[in-house]
Amino acid sequence: MIEAICNNENWKSHRAVAFIDPFATQVKWNTIEKMASTKAIDLWLLFPAMAVNRMLTKTGGMPDQWQERLTECFGTDEWQPVFYQKKRQSTLFEDESSIEKVANIFEILSQFVNGRLRTIFPSVSNNNLVLKNSKNSPLFLLCFACSNPNPKAFGLAVKIANHIIDTSP
Repeated sequence: MIEAICNNENWKSHRAVAFIDPFATQVKWNTIEKMASTKAIDLWLLFPAMAVNRMLTKTGGMPDQWQERLTECFGTDEWQPVFYQKKRQSTLFEDESSIEKVANIFEILSQFVNGRLRTIFPSVSNNNLVLKNSKNSPLFLLCFACSNPNPKAFGLAVKIANHIIDTSP
């Protein structure tokens, strides 16, 4: 549906703001790319941080379907070295290495999502609002990206977005 709207509108004379609130990781990166390509649709993305965190196992071993889903969600397969680090341990007999998920996963995830958005949008808010549940566990990242290439327009849009994000409880 979103892709059809992106393809059918005359975006030279229209503007839009999209709020994407996916159920888990269903939104594919190419849908977000399609919105950015209009240069007229600004994006509020409710990124499913907890769903992604649950898919990122502690040791990196996960079903192929999860890996494919994360690659579709991020639009790249370069996510693995971002979220996993090699650990070396020396034992009495030999050096052993293992792979472990990074400790500050939500901070790294926030930076990675913003970095990915910057590859297709002219301007992205540096701040993401971390939405948490009643037990203070992060559930979502609220991200903003502006597709208008005009510096005056995207400067104002990001300033407003930053104000909304920074003043949210």
